[in-house]
Amino acid sequence: MTQYQRGVRFEYKVKREYEERGCYVIRSAGSHGLFDLVAVDETGVEFIQCKYGCDINESELQQLRVFAKEHPNISIVYAHGSPRQKTRYTVIT
Repeated sequence: MTQYQRGVRFEYKVKREYEERGCYVIRSAGSHGLFDLVAVDETGVEFIQCKYGCDINESELQQLRVFAKEHPNISIVYAHGSPRQKTRYTVIT
């Protein structure tokens, strides 16, 4: 399995976890944008960047921080995981 395939599988895992919590989730497949998923529920909107098996680089992290500052009503979440770890979620501020 390629790294790309592992990343796609991880995005679907995160999507399922959000849906199990009652969110409506849209996956931005192939967009190569800043966010992989958008989750919506009665409490608001979360834009989610997923990374599997590697850490987010400083440039991407800075872009997420700028976006979060410019859009204070949207929660920005960084979902990261690896084969031996449970998915971790970090809110970017």
